[in-house]
Parts: sequence; structure tokens; C-alpha cells
Amino acid sequence: MERFKQLVRELHRRSLWQVLAIYLVGAWIGYEVIQALTEGLQLPAWFPALALVLFIIGLPVVLATAFVQEGGPGVGPADPTLMPVEGEKAVATDHERHVLRRRLSWGNVFRAGVVVFALWGVFAAGWHLLGSGEDGERRAELSATAVAVMPFTFRGDAEYAYLAEGMVDLLSKALDGAGELRAVDAHALLSRVSSGAGDLGPSRAREVAQHFGAGLFVLGNVIEAGGRLRIDAALYDASGEQQLAVEATAEEERGVFELVDDLARQLVAAGGGGDAERLSRIAASTTGSLDALKAYLEGQRQFRTGQYGEAVEAYQQAVAADTAFALAYYRMSIAAEWVGQLEIGREASERAVRYAGRLPKREQRLLEASLALRRGDAAEAERLYSDVIAVYPEDVEAWHELGEVLFHHNPLRGRSFTESRAAFERVLELDPGKVSAVFHLARIAARERSYGELDSLVTRAAALQPESERMLELTALRAFTVGDSAERRSVVARARHASSQVVSTMINAAFFADELAGMREIAGTLTEPNRSRSDRVAGHMYVAWTSSGLGQPAAAETELSMLERLLEPDDLPVDQLSLGMLSAWPHLAPSRDRLEEIRGELLGWDPGTGPRPLSRADAVIIAPHLRLFLLGIVSLRLGDDDTALEYVAGLEGMDTPTGSGSLIPDLASTLRALVARERGRIDAALSSIEKVRHEVYYVLANSSPVYAQSASRFLRAELLAAAGRPEEAIGWYEASASFFAFDAPNLAPSHLRRAELYEELGDDERARLHYARFLELWQEPDPELLHMVESARHALERLTAEPGDG
Repeated sequence: MERFKQLVRELHRRSLWQVLAIYLVGAWIGYEVIQALTEGLQLPAWFPALALVLFIIGLPVVLATAFVQEGGPGVGPADPTLMPVEGEKAVATDHERHVLRRRLSWGNVFRAGVVVFALWGVFAAGWHLLGSGEDGERRAELSATAVAVMPFTFRGDAEYAYLAEGMVDLLSKALDGAGELRAVDAHALLSRVSSGAGDLGPSRAREVAQHFGAGLFVLGNVIEAGGRLRIDAALYDASGEQQLAVEATAEEERGVFELVDDLARQLVAAGGGGDAERLSRIAASTTGSLDALKAYLEGQRQFRTGQYGEAVEAYQQAVAADTAFALAYYRMSIAAEWVGQLEIGREASERAVRYAGRLPKREQRLLEASLALRRGDAAEAERLYSDVIAVYPEDVEAWHELGEVLFHHNPLRGRSFTESRAAFERVLELDPGKVSAVFHLARIAARERSYGELDSLVTRAAALQPESERMLELTALRAFTVGDSAERRSVVARARHASSQVVSTMINAAFFADELAGMREIAGTLTEPNRSRSDRVAGHMYVAWTSSGLGQPAAAETELSMLERLLEPDDLPVDQLSLGMLSAWPHLAPSRDRLEEIRGELLGWDPGTGPRPLSRADAVIIAPHLRLFLLGIVSLRLGDDDTALEYVAGLEGMDTPTGSGSLIPDLASTLRALVARERGRIDAALSSIEKVRHEVYYVLANSSPVYAQSASRFLRAELLAAAGRPEEAIGWYEASASFFAFDAPNLAPSHLRRAELYEELGDDERARLHYARFLELWQEPDPELLHMVESARHALERLTAEPGDG
């Protein structure tokens, strides 16, 4: 007892308590540093535990050192309470104490601490760099879309304890396939963890998730009270940081499956970041069906990768599971337009608005704008999208669809499609992975001859959607814009094996590049014997249009005659399409004999049973209306304007078919304007043509020369020029020949007319540019058109000559 009292007095006398306090503070700081290193380097959870053991071992060493350094019992000033020590024994004791003091000096302890910490650091670095076999390899291959569901902790009646591990299987199945999420196999995961793994913490759970290459993991709790179940779950990322937490309740055990589905939907709804994923989050919160949500997210994934047909099928599965799933209908309408499924797209858009009541007002406005666009009301769609952007300037969907309106509908409104550039550039600022914006900007770059920008955009699209068929369109766009002969030959060779739909996009690409010769070459691949009858019909028609655009109407007639051999009795007389398109440009109109022949065909044709459409866009039956319009055109060309007006009156008295937009009254106004111009009444003609609204869904205009109304747009430009309004005329000349493949016959004439107007306005630089483009296009015109080429060549020479020459 006396020795214990003596020790206590020594401890009170010396600074051991201070040393202990300092050591504990230092150990705590060191432990926090080691934990941070463990998190940052993604080391196993037992690394901090190793450090803790080392700190505990070091505690008695430090205390002993402090005790020795202070002198120990009997060292220092004399203590009258202690017994005297014999001399020899005291000398030995002093020597031992000196050796001990030297070995347990503060310097040595500090050095030892540094060595221990360094050894821990070396071991940690080695583990981090070299890993541990398979685990190290898998850690390097973590997937941001793979999720590992850990066993849940359980509290409550033992009858429900099965849910602790059961949640691994149930929630894994619910999350698997939700968008790009892929769940780790539940059986393999449960085999990896111990039976008591329901108490896993984030560090241990992260280690298990990394073993399976999962960059996400879920931890949760199941709480039972009186038969009522509450389950909460938290989603963690690869660093162990909690990203979100959700919970759901069920009144009894039978509701477990619905509860799990509810949890899964909440995880998807709360997950994701940025406005680009907003629709997916809203979709998750506005459908009560997990199957519908999974199908919707699969459709989103297919759309992002350019598999638009597969996307439509996925959205159809979504609305089959939830018939009131508004966002699934909306996205289906957009995907359908990319593959030309117009009826599906139109119906889906109508239903989207019908079931939009569960959506926030912002999304309701988007759906209303989309429906206005599909009904052809571009002005209303532009207003609605602009309203959304004014309140939500970060809304990717609104910016993108505004770009669509400006890109596709401006040519129908006498405006340039390049006005859409700012909208699509804004889309890419907000969502760099939005490949459809890249496609549109590439077309703009091609038209503006921005070669470097075009090449960069094509490369970017290839990185985003390497497997998409639509990449062939961009390859063609670059080949024909830049003039790379090797790439051009490759594109034509690939077109021979591509679907007719893809070839159509390549034809349009060549037109955006102002390359009519390339357009004709691509179109020719559709006329080959291995193609279907409908493909060959379309191919010959495209070749006829481009031949006309190259100033070769005789070649166009040859193609039309070849096409007629493919027609069947119920088909529309093919020349109606070319005639309707070329009517405003008399230099390319058929001869009088051919006009008489066409009138006979039209008079003998009974459209009552409805034609077989030559284009997939002609699903709306407008044959009786089109017959009257074409008979009016033929009558006018033959000099019988009174009969033409009778056909106008007949057309105006007919009902407008559902889905045709303003097409039927537009045709009547166009025909009336042609009659007035023929009679020399320019003001009346202009008044009539300005009543044309061109309210038609742009996909129809993209796919059908009837809906594109190229002749009507060119006629408006002609009448504006004749009325002394050159600036407006120039805009309409560009709009009539800049966008749709069916505008090809207008392309060279529009350049010629713009050159003449710019010369009148004194803008010689632009006049020279358009004269040169006209001459590039009509390098080998038919003999009857040579005088126009010579006139343009003389004008260009005159404008190019230096002052004082010749």
C-alpha cells in the first residue's frame, strides 16, 4: 500500500497528466488524418483500425518515457519520507536509470512515431497502387451505373426478419433495368458478406460494392411495429458519400412488393442531376407502375444512343403498363418522328396532353407546345417554348424544341433555319451529350461552309453515338460539304446497303451541302434492282428532282418515264408530284403535249378509293383535293385560266381532312395566286399567296413534296420581287430552296434571282457569290437553258472586272 501511495504522489508531482492529454490529442488528430487518407485512397475499412491499435500500443510507451525522463521514484530532490539507500546499490540503480533514460528519450519516441506512421503510409500506398489481386482490378473498373443492394438492418417481430436479406433480392430486381442501372447479383452478394452483414456500415458496404465493380450501393432499415412495415433506404456513391434517402410504408406484409416498387421509383425519381434528367425524375414520380418506369427509362437510353425505332417500342411498352403515362407518350411522339412513324407520333402527342394533369405546370406547357408543333402551328409552339425559357432559362428540353421549331419551320415562314443556331448551342452548354443538337448544328455548319466546325461536330457525334445509323448522314454531310472524293465514294458505296430511310437522310445531307450531283448519286442507289418497288419509285423521283435542279429537265422526264413503269393501277399519276412542285418555275415545266397527256390521266383517275401513297408521309388521304389542284395547274399552263378558277372554287368548297393542317386552303390560295399572276394582276396575286399559312407538321414537309409546297414558297418570292420588295423576296428565295430535298429544282433559280436582286440593290459582293453558285449548279444544262447560263456568266464577269477594264 505504501508503494502505491508513493507512486500516486510521484504522478501528481510529475507532468504525466499533461503528457497523457497531449498524446491523446495528437493521437486523435493522427487518427482523423488516417481516416481521411483511407477515404481518399479508397483503402479497406480495417486500415483506420490498424492505426488505432498502434496508437493504443504507443500509450504505455509514452507514459513510461515521461516517467523515466522526470527521474522516477527516488530521483531528484531528497524526499524525507523515503528510506536512505546504500551507496553501491544506488550507483547501480543510477546507471540502469541512465541507460533507460537514454533509450526512452523523447527524441527516440518521436523518431519511433515517425517510423511507425511512415510504415503505415508505405503499406497504404502499396495497397493502393498494387491492390490485392482481383479486388484491385475490379476497383479500377467501377461502374457508375452498377448498384449493390446490401442486406438491410431489421428491428421488430422475428416473423419479418427475413426481409433483412430479402430486400437484397427484391430491391435488386426492382432497380435492375431502371434506365441504365444494373444491379449486382443478389445471390453472389449475399455469399460475399457474412450472415450478420445486416449491420454493415458505409465503409464495409463500399468495400463489398467495389468487389463487384459497383460504383453505387444501397443501405437501409426495415422496421416492423404491429404488423406495419416501414422501410428506408439510402443510396451511396463510390466514395461512400450518401446521395439520397427515401422511405416507404406498408400496412401489412402483403404490401411488401408494392413497397419495394415504391422505394425503387423514389430512388430513381430523387436520383440524377441537372435539368437534363428532369423528365426522367418526373416520370418516376408520375407513374404508379415500376414496369412502366423501367420501359420508359429503357426508351430514354435507346434514344440517347440513336436507336430511335427501339426507343419507340420501349415507350409503347411503358404506356401499355400505364395507359395514362403522359411523359412516355410525349417521348414516344419525339422518337417516332425520327423514324418517320407519323401517325404514331401524332396520336402519342395528343394523348400526352390528354393525360398531362398529373404533371407540373412547366411540363404541361412543354407538352402543349409539342402538340402545337405537330399540328403545324409553329408560331404558337415558338411562343410556348419561349415562355418556358423565360421562367426556366436552364430548361434543356424547351431550348431544344425551340431549336426544332426554328430549324424546321423557318423555311416554311420565309426565314432562315440558321436562326436556330443559338438555341442548339445553348442546349449543348447545358447538356453536352445531347447529340440531336450536334446533328442540327452540323447541318448549319455545312450550309455556312464552316468546314472546321463541321468536322468537329461530326467527330463529336461519332463519340456520342458510334453505333447509330444516323452517323452515315453526318458522314455524307461532311463528304459532300468538304469535297473529299475518297470519303464521298465510301459514302455512296455504303448507301447501297443502307435502309431507304437512312438513304433519305443522306440525300438531305447532300442537299444541305448544296451538292445536287452528290444528291443524285445517292438517290440513284435506291433505283437498283435489289430495292423494293416503293424504294425504286422514291429513288427515280429523287433523281428526277435533282436532274431538274441541275438544269436537265430532259433527264428528269426520262426518270419519270422509268418510274411510271413501276406504278400499279391504284397509284397516283406520278407527274402530279413533279408538276405541283415545278409549277412556279416555267423554265422547267413539261411541254404542251405532255401537259395534255397529264390532264387526260388526271381526268381519268378516280381517287375515291384513295391512292397508295408514294411517300410514307401521305397517310392523310388528300387525293381528291390534290387532283383538283393539279387539274387547275394544267389548265392554267394550257392557257385556260377560267377553268383553273373553277377548280379553285371546287377546292375551296371541299372539307379539310383531319391532320392535313392548312394544306388544302394553302393549295387553293396558291392556285388563285397563279391565275392572278397569269392575268398580270401582281397585287391580287401577292394578296392571295400571303394567305398561305404553311401550317403543317414539319415531318410531313420533310417527307412529302405535296406538304413541302416548294412551288408556293418560290412563287411568293417571285411576287414579292415583282411588287418591288426585294429584301423580302431574297428571304423567300432562300427559304424556298434551302431546306427540303424537294426544293432541289428551285436551288439554282433561287441563286440566280438573288444575284439579280443583290445587283439591283448595289451589293456586288453578294451578287457575285450567287451568280457563281448558279453557274456551279448548271454546269451542263439542257440546250434550251444555255441562254440563262450565258447571261449569268456575263453578269459575273461584269461584276468581277476591275474598274476601267474593257
